[in-house]
Amino acid sequence: MATRLFTTDIEFLQASIDTVARLVSEKASQTIATGNVADVGQETLTYLESVAVFNGLTPSNINVYTDIISEHNQKLLNIFDQ
Repeated sequence: MATRLFTTDIEFLQASIDTVARLVSEKASQTIATGNVADVGQETLTYLESVAVFNGLTPSNINVYTDIISEHNQKLLNIFDQ
């Protein structure tokens, strides 16, 4: 793994929260792949978005993960409702 240096605390915090969002998204994707709704993953990503905004960080990467997981969760819910 390559070493990355951050010039500001904000850069470090942004990279950190983006990494956590990626990890949550990966775990949620694994849950979805087994045919289960990843509602906890979706809720966690939504919460991370609010944490990012509260701390003056950009939630755009988190929003992408949230949108993807939400879309897949909705597809599964639609299948279950049929």
